[in-house]
Amino acid sequence: MSENKWIENNRRVIKEFLSSCSPPKGPASGQTRINPLIALPDGENYFAVASKGGAPENPSWYHNPAFSS
Repeated sequence: MSENKWIENNRRVIKEFLSSCSPPKGPASGQTRINPLIALPDGENYFAVASKGGAPENPSWYHNPAFSS
């Protein structure tokens, strides 16, 4: 997939997400955060992958997710 197609697809997915729910906000800053994730199915559950593109540190949002169980 070309970079432009990838960007267009990512924008479409984000637009669809925003039309169906409220995006999360950072607990300290209160700023809206939108971070595309990789979700891997595991039976009835999913793993959310926190990645910073191969960087040695975690992404900035790593400690903030509020997942319901």
